[in-house]
Amino acid sequence: MDISEIRRANLQTLMNDRFGGTKARIADELGKSPSYIARCLSLTIAPENRKKIGEDFARHIETVLGLDRYSMDVPLKKSGDRAVVAKAKALDLVASPRSQSALAKIVAAAESGRLTEEDMVLLERIAAKIAGSTPAASGNSNSRLRDRLKINDSGTEQ
Repeated sequence: MDISEIRRANLQTLMNDRFGGTKARIADELGKSPSYIARCLSLTIAPENRKKIGEDFARHIETVLGLDRYSMDVPLKKSGDRAVVAKAKALDLVASPRSQSALAKIVAAAESGRLTEEDMVLLERIAAKIAGSTPAASGNSNSRLRDRLKINDSGTEQ
């Protein structure tokens, strides 16, 4: 998949996820005409006649939609990741300030489509370890670590 195909697919994903699949809505947000967006997205137009999303327009999309720079150049995740984002945001309500900071970084990465398969495997392993842990005895090193984290968290400003 070349860069123009990645950008086209990303524009399609953004239009579907953020603008209900409506060309007119994303066009208005980006300051373009719906026909311009249609030409960028069309798969039925001969490739040589398609409007390619160039460097300037890709950076414009990122700026206007609040995406990380160059995120239009790598495949974005589809809307199926929204459930993961919603759960992470819900956890944020009950988490300590330190945990909130970590969760915010994970949410931002998920929202911008930057979580790789390797990242997901690592997060799943961490979650499984946390979920599988049992309350430790008071002398256990896990208990001491947990106590130290509580002390560090309570000293952190929100």
